[in-house]
Amino acid sequence: MLVSPEIVAAGTAAAFLGYSTWQVAETFWESWRHSNEARQRRLDHASLAAAKIEQARIEGVLKSPYNAATGWRQMVIAETVDESSDCRSFYLVDAAGEALPTFIPGQHLLIQLPVDKHGRKPLRCYSLSDAPDPRYYRLTIKRVPVTKSDVDRTKNGLSDYLHTGLREGDSVLVKGPQGHFHVDPNFKGPLVLMALGIGITPMISMLRWSLQSHPGREVYLFFQVRNSEQHPFATILNKWRSERSEVKVTTFYSRPETHEVKGIHFDETGRFDVTRLGPFLPSARSKYYLCGPNEWMMDFEKQLIIAGVDAEDVAWESFGGDTPAVVPASQATPNSDSVTALHSTVSFKRTEKSAVWNQEHKSLLDLAEANDIALESGCRSGVCGACVVKKLCGKVKYTKSPSVPVAEGDILTCISQPDGDLEIDA
Repeated sequence: MLVSPEIVAAGTAAAFLGYSTWQVAETFWESWRHSNEARQRRLDHASLAAAKIEQARIEGVLKSPYNAATGWRQMVIAETVDESSDCRSFYLVDAAGEALPTFIPGQHLLIQLPVDKHGRKPLRCYSLSDAPDPRYYRLTIKRVPVTKSDVDRTKNGLSDYLHTGLREGDSVLVKGPQGHFHVDPNFKGPLVLMALGIGITPMISMLRWSLQSHPGREVYLFFQVRNSEQHPFATILNKWRSERSEVKVTTFYSRPETHEVKGIHFDETGRFDVTRLGPFLPSARSKYYLCGPNEWMMDFEKQLIIAGVDAEDVAWESFGGDTPAVVPASQATPNSDSVTALHSTVSFKRTEKSAVWNQEHKSLLDLAEANDIALESGCRSGVCGACVVKKLCGKVKYTKSPSVPVAEGDILTCISQPDGDLEIDA
């Protein structure tokens, strides 16, 4: 039987207050009983929710042959847990009660919500935030509030909807797990995990997996948040650090509150960089994983390489934002005529529309949306593959290398630009 730290704390507190051994034992038993009853209620709720969703699936309301053929899985929200003032974990179980496929820590799921009033499917990538477990997937999502009532959820506001519009027992469509950003399962040396804010989610998955699969392997986590109100997983991280000597956690508060004490709530103040972390880093060859805003990850990767870390030992992945370098797509040749590219005409066959490309647009997806042409999209950074379309004629170039396999003749519109006149099946 696993005993939670809350139960141990209750028994210890009773002993300090002068209670007898029998009173301490009774306190311990009552804490365990309440904890166990709460856990059983959650499991019962999950079973009832799964039965409810399964009935809907049988009636053909939620699951369709199209979803099964394209790899989408109907899942039910079995439980939600608030991890901080703005972060919530969603525990997802298969609607039919099936065991879930495993994944490599660091990978993500693609979430699809019901079609909006414009006929578009809101899609978004979210990193898995727990070690692989065939019973459930866990996503931990930071809420970004929206002020507009008629927000386009294909671009913004999906996290707000997940927090305010979904409850335990509701269902979502899920695709994956997938993604090239993940821990190297064959590497046996130390792991160095660096996260800002909600970038902690894949790191928690990697850390828990390492503790389970490679006990004794050193894992260094450097985590920066604003303060304790926005500090997800604080309890479990402190527990791992206190119980497992191989776990080295250093938490930075960029704006601690006056009541927050260094050494109790956090370890360091301000923001971290490679120079500041130097004394804490392992001397042996390590794998470095970064998750945070794009500019920060690109800058930190450069700092690590300058400090002597091999580029192949640094990994990070973006779920949106700009990437400065433009690289040729596998389906294209390098652009040799920038004037032609500036005045390229892009034809959208199925919608029978065309638009002239200019440098104000960052991608074909951006061009389509500017001309009121609805294309599916998810991560908007070449990670999930949701925006794939057929290229009928012409060439493209990519602003970054795709993180998912792209079939011959297909293109990812979120990271591609026309290389001359272009026709696509959209």
